[in-house]
Amino acid sequence: MISAPKNSILRRPLKAPSQKNNENMDTEHERNQQRLKAKQQRYQEQEEYRRKCLYATPGEKKNIWAEKQQEQQDHLAMKAQSKVAEIAFDKELAQHYDKQQCFCKEMERDQESLKRVYLKSIMDENKAMVAEKKAREQAEKENERRREREAISFWDRAPRSFR
Repeated sequence: MISAPKNSILRRPLKAPSQKNNENMDTEHERNQQRLKAKQQRYQEQEEYRRKCLYATPGEKKNIWAEKQQEQQDHLAMKAQSKVAEIAFDKELAQHYDKQQCFCKEMERDQESLKRVYLKSIMDENKAMVAEKKAREQAEKENERRREREAISFWDRAPRSFR
């Protein structure tokens, strides 16, 4: 018995490279170029800022100080605005919570009243059933007594009602 030769990785067929890689290569190159330009621009801005901070003229220093003051004021204004928005949101949330609580309390009251009505109806039904049962038992006792009165005793041959 001769077995089939085993497949070897060295003898595998070579496939042509996919066209997808060629298409992506151009877009990837463009993305890399954009990233590089953005990085270079950031470095240039940082270098310009450092130059102004270290070797600036009095006018440039005044401009830098004015820019920093404006940034601080903008930041404080934005912070105050966010604080006002947060307070408004908290008020709205509290109102929503209050409405929800009122709604829940109202629903609980309604459910409690429905439960009371239901339990009262059950209690009335039970009372009616008890009254009916007592009336039936009373009628059975009356029938039993009447039968006993009508029955004649074999011992003394007299009706029991005279005893």
